[in-house]
Amino acid sequence: MCECLRLGGAGRMARRNDGCRMTNPIDNGELIHFLYRAVDEPGALEEFMRRFKTSYNSHFGFLSIRDSADLRVLDVYQWGFGEAGMKAYMDYYYQHDVWSIGLMSLPQSTFHASHEIYPDHALMKTEGYNDFAMRLGVRHGMGVMFDVPQSSHYVHFAGARRPDQGRYEQTTLSQLNQLVPHLKQFMHLRKRFGDLQGRAACMEQALSRMGTAVFICTQDGKILFQTDQAERLLQDRSAVLAPKGGLCVQHSQANTELKNMIQNAVAASRGENRTPGGALRIDDAHGVLEVLVTPVRYAPPGDVLGSSSPCAAVFMRDIDTPRMVVPEVLSVLYNLSAAEADIAIRMSQGVSIAHIADARGVSVQTVRTQTKTLYQKTETVGQADLVALVSTSLAGMAGISRN
Repeated sequence: MCECLRLGGAGRMARRNDGCRMTNPIDNGELIHFLYRAVDEPGALEEFMRRFKTSYNSHFGFLSIRDSADLRVLDVYQWGFGEAGMKAYMDYYYQHDVWSIGLMSLPQSTFHASHEIYPDHALMKTEGYNDFAMRLGVRHGMGVMFDVPQSSHYVHFAGARRPDQGRYEQTTLSQLNQLVPHLKQFMHLRKRFGDLQGRAACMEQALSRMGTAVFICTQDGKILFQTDQAERLLQDRSAVLAPKGGLCVQHSQANTELKNMIQNAVAASRGENRTPGGALRIDDAHGVLEVLVTPVRYAPPGDVLGSSSPCAAVFMRDIDTPRMVVPEVLSVLYNLSAAEADIAIRMSQGVSIAHIADARGVSVQTVRTQTKTLYQKTETVGQADLVALVSTSLAGMAGISRN
């Protein structure tokens, strides 16, 4: 029986499947294939582990992700130990496991066999072996530790065998080491993909909290996302239409202008021009709608890994709706810190760097440093460029409900 379980914060079981036989030759290419599929495909990591168990004749194994600063366990995937066994190991025996302790002092990003980490005759006298490993049937092991690129996480990946399965010899370790670069890249991509999903969800939540209608569109006007207010606008205002999922307005001249603005905004998002979109007004029986179009990069939550795509954000509001700049939306759209968003708003209002520093209680040099980062994140080249961006951005258009 092959158990592939995942322990999250609540220790939940993710998946269990039967029928693993240790007969197939080692095929790292197949393992690598399933490893990269696991970046965004549910169940693919469990499939990788089932195949790893068979290929490397490893009855037990786990992949744990920890925070490098406080060693807190962030996630654990395991097979063979069982949910209760893995929890007991992580909660207590990990700190007394001479294999894991010894592995920490050896070179990272290289697999090491247990008999090289700690002598077999000494292992049998340890608490971890007698109270945990021996009871489960664990006798031989191997493992690798490495830092996840561009993150504060590190990974411990290990496999173990029963006494009758024999040691991990050097030829096997050499084959395992071929997997290490792919394991590191997999972890980096998986974290990046999770960040993108979280950022996209955060963006949608921020936009939905606005008291206004927002559409995220492709270059041809196809609507990828719309807020609840946008849905109501389509129902209540005859001037705005969405035939076959494409945004348009009734008046032909205004519709041509809107299409051009969307195309310009998407091109600006790709870095092909400096036209940030534009603004226009549309009259209908209910009054006047103010429309602003701005560049934005957008990745729908759950989409395949491909980073965010250049899009246009179309913002529509009744001209009588109060207007204000929303720092939270600036933060989401341009990945700004709270301080950078506040500085951007103050600069767009014409406040000098000296006055911004005084108001924020920091030095002028600190504000200058934050401003440089602000320009890099917003891809602007100076205060005038930044002012134009903020004034025509979704953040500048937000009509927030006072309640």
